[in-house]
Amino acid sequence: MFKQFKKIKAKIRQYWWATLLVEIALIIGIFYGITLWQTRHLLPADGSTPAPLFTLQSLDGKTYHLADSRGSQTLLYFFAPWCSICHLSIGNLETLSQTNNSEKLTIFIIALSWKTVTEIQDFIKEHKLTIPVLLGTPELTALYHIKGFPTYYVLNSQGNVIARDMGYSSELGLRWRTDQL
Repeated sequence: MFKQFKKIKAKIRQYWWATLLVEIALIIGIFYGITLWQTRHLLPADGSTPAPLFTLQSLDGKTYHLADSRGSQTLLYFFAPWCSICHLSIGNLETLSQTNNSEKLTIFIIALSWKTVTEIQDFIKEHKLTIPVLLGTPELTALYHIKGFPTYYVLNSQGNVIARDMGYSSELGLRWRTDQL
């Protein structure tokens, strides 16, 4: 038994690169499976589904209409002020906002699952956000099928969903999803 184990171990060492490839493929497969499972209830991202329209107010009282973003690509970022992943990823969104052409990409940051406006104000101050933060509603949560935070939707210039994701996204990931590379 011990000799057979030694032979197997020797074969593995001989083909270490194959083992490494199998492990990498397994990690990618698991990651992809988790992503599919997490996003299974979100709006379809095939380009044929129009995003539900909304009219929301920002913390400063200004009114924003999703319909006003038609003609440019739009990134919707839904977050909760208590969400630790949202705290990690919001800086990437702020950097994207500062370096993008606002005529090509409109960004809406929408607070959901909040109890007080102070929570949102604290979140904005902590991350020094310059993008207006809109006050979302439970109805909006249902319309966009939000089950976790953060959730992203990318809309084409006609307002149809072309990409979606949930969880942390790097600046590069956001640029890739919004064609801002």
